[in-house]
Amino acid sequence: MNPVKRYNYREFYRTLFEYGPKLFRAEPAFVELIRMVAEGTDDLWSPDYEGILDDLWEDDPEAAVRECARRWCEVVREQLTELIDAEVGEREIRLEIDDNAVVKLTASALLDIPIESPGADILLRSIITPYGESQEGKLIHSAFVPWRVILSQLQQDWSRAFEIPPHKWEDLIAAAFDEAGYDEVTLTPRSGDGGRDVIAVKNGIGAIRILGSVKAYGPGKLVRYDDVRALLGVLSADLRASKAVLATTSDFPRKLRNDPNIARFMPYRLELLNGIELRRWLLHLAQDTPNKAPAPDGWRRR
Repeated sequence: MNPVKRYNYREFYRTLFEYGPKLFRAEPAFVELIRMVAEGTDDLWSPDYEGILDDLWEDDPEAAVRECARRWCEVVREQLTELIDAEVGEREIRLEIDDNAVVKLTASALLDIPIESPGADILLRSIITPYGESQEGKLIHSAFVPWRVILSQLQQDWSRAFEIPPHKWEDLIAAAFDEAGYDEVTLTPRSGDGGRDVIAVKNGIGAIRILGSVKAYGPGKLVRYDDVRALLGVLSADLRASKAVLATTSDFPRKLRNDPNIARFMPYRLELLNGIELRRWLLHLAQDTPNKAPAPDGWRRR
């Protein structure tokens, strides 16, 4: 049996040379010089990069990427000191690694990890990062890299969505709201959640409070009319709520959206996302930068 591929070195190496100059806090002229050297020569290549990944990847992918980034910085400094005065270089080229660039590097290296790999459960557990509590549940932020890994696999094969446990789908959707730029995202308790799995709030002018419900069903199981009506009841009872969103990995009954008692709430008070629409929204978010991606319709970053 072939071992599970743990990282995509080719993609990582390409991204390193694209985003490497962004790893520095330095004078623009130095950053431009780094970019020119990276694009035009092999001077910044080092055999250490793949060795570092081999040694550290299994225990901590992000630590492996950061160590590669540090080695990249060392190689850059070694090369630049041959081109410029060493004292000026030592003073001006400050090696403050940019977190957004590291996220890009890590995500690029992770693209080939399959969901069924031994590391999948760890990745699923770390999709969200709790940072506090409210009366309604856990306040969370997205753990962007593992979230992006799962979505890259769903992009290749959406059928894997049906292998993810329902409670992990709640984590995925909560993380998606955070990536869409909402100011506060709450993951409600799995028991006594009041019919809401996720609560997403955008503050300021045009403030919005969304009640999210997630139905992780197999491809042949449709969301029931009663599930939609129940969510509308929860929406009506919450005077602070702006709208409700029900997302499913499967689909809704063909005539449900035309039911007059449901259609009158759409799309401004109720939004329904079937598997196709859910996939489109998630992948749209994943293709942009963390916490800056726009979202369709009522899920749009404001």
